[in-house]
Amino acid sequence: MSFGAPGGGSVNYKPTPPERGSFPLDHEGECKHIISGYLKCIKLNRGTNDEACRKLAKEYLTCRMDKYVKPITMHISLRDFAPGQQQALENTVLT
Repeated sequence: MSFGAPGGGSVNYKPTPPERGSFPLDHEGECKHIISGYLKCIKLNRGTNDEACRKLAKEYLTCRMDKYVKPITMHISLRDFAPGQQQALENTVLT
């Protein structure tokens, strides 16, 4: 094995997509007003992590989540099944 050498071995890396998707681009600019305020804040504070800038960053992410993220799916546990279904499901999972 030669680590770091070009073509030194087969790489079997398979990327996995995020569970709930990712943010699509903000083509309509629905949250653009917040990000422009954030960039001004960063410029005024010379790139420091100021409290006001953090609040603007949080507002921006909240705006993006409200506009673009899929609704949160319900998590189903084994308690949601009837007793017979629960035992059958446990048997299929354990075997």
